[in-house]
Amino acid sequence: MKRGMKSLARATVASAVVVAAASGFGVGLTEAGAAGDVTTAAAAQPTIVDIGVDMTARALNDRGVVVGEALNRSGHGFFRWKSGALVLIGEQGLGAYDAEAVNRAGVMVVRTLDDLSIRYDAGAVRPLGTLGGGETFGDDINDQGLIVGSSVSDGDFEFHAFTWLKGKMTDLGTAGGVSSFAVAVNGKGQVLGFSSWADDTHHIIVWKSGKVTADLGQLGRSGAAAADINDAGQIVGSLTNAAQHTRGFVWTNGTVTVLPPLPGGEFSGATAINEAGEVVGVSTTADGLQHAVVWNANGAVRDLGTLGGEFSEAVDINEDGTIAGNASDVGGTVHAVVWTR
Repeated sequence: MKRGMKSLARATVASAVVVAAASGFGVGLTEAGAAGDVTTAAAAQPTIVDIGVDMTARALNDRGVVVGEALNRSGHGFFRWKSGALVLIGEQGLGAYDAEAVNRAGVMVVRTLDDLSIRYDAGAVRPLGTLGGGETFGDDINDQGLIVGSSVSDGDFEFHAFTWLKGKMTDLGTAGGVSSFAVAVNGKGQVLGFSSWADDTHHIIVWKSGKVTADLGQLGRSGAAAADINDAGQIVGSLTNAAQHTRGFVWTNGTVTVLPPLPGGEFSGATAINEAGEVVGVSTTADGLQHAVVWNANGAVRDLGTLGGEFSEAVDINEDGTIAGNASDVGGTVHAVVWTR
């Protein structure tokens, strides 16, 4: 799960098959799911629940609380939803408009219109501050309250990844690059992000206790973007090969597993992983539409569908397998949604 992870994950991709060189992703990687293995026969299709329009879901926690961006009568704001109960929250006098993350205790990380971020806890607001520059973007929070994100440093005026805990912001440096960004944190305090280099490449980085513990580079591909990390240290995101084909991936103890798109689709991308090794993200369909998908721990991909429209995306998954995302209706209007089992 992207927001506040728990127990150890199962080893993922039990039935992976080696990708042929013709795939464009190279021998030595594995591809999850056998040909035609699109859904798991024993699993029922998740039920899609409409949260509402004028909202964008960003995250959920293990108690089923969904948070995100909202428009209300007074303008921008953010929202909290659980089991059909929707709460629209105003700007807090700070231009707060977009809840990016929520932990099990319900503490949120919220961005503001002036490119800063706050910690929001049941009406109590605390600005995260900056690293001396003018911008701070909080991206995730774990159940211990550790917040991660990126802030402009007054030393080089570049973004630096940071951690924030109990009012103290710690600069994680740039991991050898020009700038760095933190995107996720797990329950063990491992921070996932990337560093940007002068040659326009990006390295996937893991920090722990303020130090770089892993530089995974681009995982041997032309490009790689990391999105989430679970307590077992599994990392998910997207890979791009030399032909500019993009696939979701799971990195597990040095092994990269490619996540297939839906049948006939050309693109897939992973956004979050829970402790069971279930991964959510997006895939194109045979018709070229983007749909939300979930891959089980064996890599079988399932189309989560839409509200009757052409678009959907999955942005987070919790330990119950509840999935948060956004989907369009038949008229093309996008709604915040959850998929439940």
